[in-house]
Formats: sequence, C-alpha cells, structure tokens
Amino acid sequence: MTDRSGIEAVVLTGGLAQRLDGAVKGEIDIGCGPILTGELDAVRRAGIGRAVVVGPGPIHAPDGLDVVVTREDPPFGGPTAAVAAALPFVRSDWVLVLACDLPGSATLVDLLARAWDELADEPRPPDEGAIVVDRAGRPQWLAGIYSRAAVERELDRASAVADADRPGRGAPIGRVLGGLDLRRVADPDDASHDVDTPEDLAWWRDRHPRQRPHEEEPHHDE
Repeated sequence: MTDRSGIEAVVLTGGLAQRLDGAVKGEIDIGCGPILTGELDAVRRAGIGRAVVVGPGPIHAPDGLDVVVTREDPPFGGPTAAVAAALPFVRSDWVLVLACDLPGSATLVDLLARAWDELADEPRPPDEGAIVVDRAGRPQWLAGIYSRAAVERELDRASAVADADRPGRGAPIGRVLGGLDLRRVADPDDASHDVDTPEDLAWWRDRHPRQRPHEEEPHHDE
C-alpha cells in the first residue's frame, strides 16, 4: 500500500440534524452499519493511521486507527469552528476532512487518497489539496484533502476580517477554503450525496436495502 502516513483525518460529527428530527447523523444506519463507523473504517483501510473526531463522544474506533475526540467552540458552531478545533491535534502536513453524514465515504476516501498520491508524486510543489466535486460542479468542502498549513492560513485570514457579529470561526466553510489551490476530483457515482433530509436517507437506503430474513439465500440440502 502507498505510504499515507503524511495524512490524518478530521471527521466532523457535531451537527444538529434539525431536518432529521435531531438524529445523530453518525449513528444513522442505511443498511450497512452506522455511517461514522464506515467512515472511520474507510480511513483506516486507506492507510491513514490517525483521526480527530470533532463532536460529542464516545467514539468506537476500529482496530488500527488512533482516534482523538475534541469539541468545537462553541458547540454546534458549524464546520469552520469544528475544523479550527481539530487542527491543534493534527500532527501531519495533510488533513482529510469528512462530514459524518457521507454513506459513500469508502468511495470518497479512495478518490481523495489517490488524488493525494498523484500530488505527492509530482516534481513541482503540490497544490494545496484536492476536493470532490459533484456532478453539478459543486465543490464538496467536507469531502476534501488539504494542506494543513494552507487551512491554518485561511482560518487566520477569516478571523482577521471577521466582524463582531460573525467571528472567523463561524464563517462559511466554503468562504474559508474557497481561496485554496485545489485539484478537483470528479464524483460520477454521487458518493458525496450527504444525508441532510428524510429524502436523502431514503435515497441511500434504496441504494443499500437492508437484507430481511426472508430475503436471505435459501439453504439447499445436499
């Protein structure tokens, strides 16, 4: 496997999920286990050995993945505050950022890890990261891999220009990361479709239906 020890993951789990009646998004099961469990396992399988989870604990980490749990300030302060809270715990030069509501995380992590492999192999100075772009061309800021130094720079810039009513850590994440020099990674299979609404949840469950007992493969007598 490619050496990806230069990457750590940041997984954001502190959202309110108001359109899902306050459900804990990371614990939602579309038919193949809790979303957060799948994300952490995808991170581990990609050869990334450490993750910072921002949000309420406890977190059940898969074997082989070192997990640190912290909380954004203020709680439920949004993605920018969560990323800012995570970075002091990140020891690597590159950070893979994921929201906790991405059932397609296995595909996303693979896409982003491969993009990082390409960046790392290039003789010129690398870009500042890579970001998944959906089929409509929209950047998915919480499915990206970024230079930690570049993110810290943009967070400092956002804080410097913030007004009293909207501190820098509360700035929209797209505004903070939008100035980075990022490689765009196509998402032809809609893996970045997140779970924000009951309709999103139904969409994913249609893709991954639960196997009911009467649908199991029949046993044949020999």
